[in-house]
Amino acid sequence: FNYRFSVAPNLTAAVSSQTGHQAYSDFPSGYTSPIDREATSTSTATRAQMRYAFGNSSITAGGLFANDEQFEGRPSYTFARDLTQADLHFTTTTQASSLGVVAYNRDTNITNTNDLAPTTPGALRYIQQIPTRESGVAASWFLTAGNNEVAVRADEKFVYGVSTQTGPTGALQSQGTGKQQYAGLALEDTYDHGPLQVIAGLRGDLVATSDTALRTLTSLSAPQPRADRVLSPRLAASYAVTKS
Repeated sequence: FNYRFSVAPNLTAAVSSQTGHQAYSDFPSGYTSPIDREATSTSTATRAQMRYAFGNSSITAGGLFANDEQFEGRPSYTFARDLTQADLHFTTTTQASSLGVVAYNRDTNITNTNDLAPTTPGALRYIQQIPTRESGVAASWFLTAGNNEVAVRADEKFVYGVSTQTGPTGALQSQGTGKQQYAGLALEDTYDHGPLQVIAGLRGDLVATSDTALRTLTSLSAPQPRADRVLSPRLAASYAVTKS
């Protein structure tokens, strides 16, 4: 389902939704049991947004709501995930340049169960709950000047997650937590002159991990924070011997 309509001058709204359902047999030979049933999988996603256009620019604000579930064919053997996202986009263009910025915030939760097959099919082995929060922003700028096309990109995002696994009685089996930061900055120039093209670029990236811990009933492991950085240069050239 897709629907788009005008709200006011330069302001449009849109909503789209899709859903799917599958059914199949998925247990391989040697892993079947007498209580097996047909496996099913469903997925649904709905997005709504408002877009305001003015001159050569536009602002779009949107939300995404999605989930998918999989029943593997036995009790206590399932996977379910839901996602909620809010995002904001800004774009502007001129004859020689364009700029785009996007920011988002995303919340995801996963529930995963597993049974005691092959010894006791259908009996609960564990439940995993994995909520995750993620937010980020990215900007890209392109400029054409003479024989050069310059591209600049900057991006950063933060991810926080928890994975908690409990047994059939609700007792904790293990729990892992952690935060990560990803950041990057890139600059690239494409030079075209007749049959010759030269591309030169440089990107720097940062990946930082903190607040990580793994807990069980009898142990606690908490690695030290760490940050990894890398510079990635690129240089390429091509020459067209003939037009064909």
